[in-house]
This record gives sequence, C-alpha cells and structure tokens, in this order.
Amino acid sequence: MHKEEGIIDAGDLKNAHEIRRFATSFLHRYHLFFLEIHYPNRFPPLRQGHFVNYAGRIAVLVVCSRFRYDKRDMKIGLSLGGGGARGYAHIGVLRALEEAQISVDLINGSSIGAIVGGAYALYGDANELEHIAAAQVKKISLNYSSIFSNARVNNSFLRNFLLHAACNVSSLRSSVYSHKRNLKALDFIFADHLFSDTVIPFSAAALDLISGTTISIKEGKMVDGILPSISIPGLFPPVQRDDFLLVDGGVLAEVPVRELREEGADFVIGVSLGPDDLVRTVSNGFSIVTYIDLLKGEALARGEITAADFSFTVQLPGFDMLRFEGYEEAIAEGYATAKRYLPQLERKLDEARSR
Repeated sequence: MHKEEGIIDAGDLKNAHEIRRFATSFLHRYHLFFLEIHYPNRFPPLRQGHFVNYAGRIAVLVVCSRFRYDKRDMKIGLSLGGGGARGYAHIGVLRALEEAQISVDLINGSSIGAIVGGAYALYGDANELEHIAAAQVKKISLNYSSIFSNARVNNSFLRNFLLHAACNVSSLRSSVYSHKRNLKALDFIFADHLFSDTVIPFSAAALDLISGTTISIKEGKMVDGILPSISIPGLFPPVQRDDFLLVDGGVLAEVPVRELREEGADFVIGVSLGPDDLVRTVSNGFSIVTYIDLLKGEALARGEITAADFSFTVQLPGFDMLRFEGYEEAIAEGYATAKRYLPQLERKLDEARSR
C-alpha cells in the first residue's frame, strides 16, 4: 500500500539511537529544550542519561501523534485530587496506568494534584517525577508542620487547625505564610515552562473568591498558574490573576472532574486521597460550626467525584500530609491501589469504547 505523505510508520525509526535522535530534533525545533542543558544544577535527576529516557518517551508521543487519528477514539482525562504530601501517591497511580498502557489525553488537578498533574503533563514519565520528588525533598524545606503542633493533620487540616488554634493566639498568628517557599518549590519543578510546553494538555483548578466559582487555569507560566491552586485559604494569601482572586481549587472541587469534562474529556478517571480523618467533635459551638462546614465539604467532594466515569481513593491512614519526605511510601500505596482497580477500569474503558 502506498503510504500517505507525512505519516510515520514504526519501521521508519529502526533503533533506539534513531528514536533518540528524532526526539532531540523535534524538541529543539519546537523550542522544548532539555532541562539537562538549561538547568543542570537544578535538575540533577535528569543527568546521567535520565534525559535520554525523557527524549525516548517524547519520541513515542510524537510518533503516535503523527499516525492517522481515529475519530472513534475517546479522550481519556485524569483528574487528581488534593491532600498535601499524600499527593505523591498520584505518581504511583500514573506508573500503574503507564504499565497498563492506558494513555491519558487530558490532565487536571487541585492543590497537590495540580502539581503532580502538571509535572506529568510536562515530563510524561512517572519515574522522572519520582526522581524530581527525591531531589526536591533533599534540596528544599517544605516543613510547615510547626503551625500544626496542636492539631491532628488530615485532608481537612485547616478547619481542624483553626478549631484548636482558636484558643492559642500565638499559634494562630504563625499560621499566615507568604508564598516564598511555595514559589521556590514550584520553580524547582517547572522553571520557566509554559502550559503550552506540556506534552499532554493540562489545567490547574482554583477557586475565584469574587465569583465563588471554580476556574481552570491553562495559559501562561506553569508556576504562576499552579500557585493559586495550592493557596490554602487562611494559610497562604489569595493570588490575584487578571480579574480573579484565587485560592486552592480543592475548596469546591477537591477532584475537579466536571472541569476536565468541560475541556473535552470523554472518559474521566478521578483519583482522590484519603482518609478524611478529621476529628468529628461537637463539644462546643465553634466545633459544631466547623463540623457543619466539614459536612458541606464532604457533600461537595462526593458530588464532584461521582461525576467521573471511574474513580477510586488511595487510602493512606496515619500518613502525615505534611511529611513530604515520606514520598516513597505514598508512591508505593498509590501504585498498589491503582493496580487493584485496573481490571475494573479496563472493563469500563472497553464498555465506553464499544458504545
């Protein structure tokens, strides 16, 4: 058969060396420069050959993108929820999806889900994300736990913290942080990359305090776009962006499934992090108000996650969501959980494709 002009066959790339050469040529042509070249000290995990693996994965994505597109193929979206350091579990989930050859066409996330989702959209490799996580933990202090010395940490930790801090004025004062460390951490991962640099379309969910609605950020610098999504109200200041005043997207959309569907996803996989181990106490007026707020938040989260075509929760009981050095444990649990759900997910995908 005569091959159409511009269509690449797998046989055109005869060996690994040629694939790497093709990837390098493509990346430079479109100005997606290797971090190894431009940030050798900031990204040590990409040294000693890791960037070659990155190039290889990009080559595969490029080659696949050049084949004829079948309109019957559905776009698979992955929506990642928040949960502090528990969010490293998302890396394990991504690794399991890679092994199952389930390709993701769109990604979004709230809070830590936005960080992991954005990094995967940029680098396209779960192993690379683990290397970066290890380097970040080693180089950057992300310890905010001193402000929670009197509170039990969980995925609704702000409300719980305020419950205890109400009788501890000095602790309450120390809860207000600038974005200095957050910006340093984001810059370590994303540097000057733009949303348009990602190999997978990505958006970060944030809540606009002015309109009271969740918005999706998908343009400009990734650092600037992801920062609002991790701006926990009361701990970090809101971020002004155009006419919006933005905070953590997890306030209204812990797993922003609906937002991803609006962006064109035909089948959405939602991944949340648990458990919600907030102390449910109604011992006084303040605790009752806090508990009612918790119930509202849980109802919103359930409504959002049930909008997914398939969803599951990675349970990390006893895992301190501020213990970022525990990334290996979280990744392992995320991987194990996703592997358990893969048979069900694959059946759902088959059913969706056959419609």
